[in-house]
Amino acid sequence: MQILGYILLFWGIFCLFNIEFRNLSVLNCGSLDYISDIQLKNRIGFYKNKWKKKHRGLIIFDLIIIITLALTGFFLKIFLILLAAYIILISSYLFIYNKMMAYVEDMAYISR
Repeated sequence: MQILGYILLFWGIFCLFNIEFRNLSVLNCGSLDYISDIQLKNRIGFYKNKWKKKHRGLIIFDLIIIITLALTGFFLKIFLILLAAYIILISSYLFIYNKMMAYVEDMAYISR
C-alpha cells in the first residue's frame, strides 16, 4: 500500500509540474502570430517550388550521372554498376529531399 502511495505522490508532482510548464509555454507563445493550415500548406508548396527552381541544375546533374551509370551497367552486363546506380539513386533522392525540406522548414515555419 505504501508503494502505491508513493507512486500516486510522484504522479501528482509530475502532473503539477506538467501543468505548470504548459501554462508557461502558453504564456511565452502568446506573442506569436498563428497562421491557418491552408496558409501553411500554401507557404510549404511555394517554398518547395522555389527550391526546385533554384536547384534544377543539381537535380538534372544527379539524374544524368544515375542514368549514365545504369546504362553502362546494363550494356556491359556488370551487376555491380547497376547496383551502384540504384544505391546512388536512393541516397541522392534522400539527400536532395532532406535539403529541400530543411529549406522549406526554415522558410515556412520560422520566417514569418
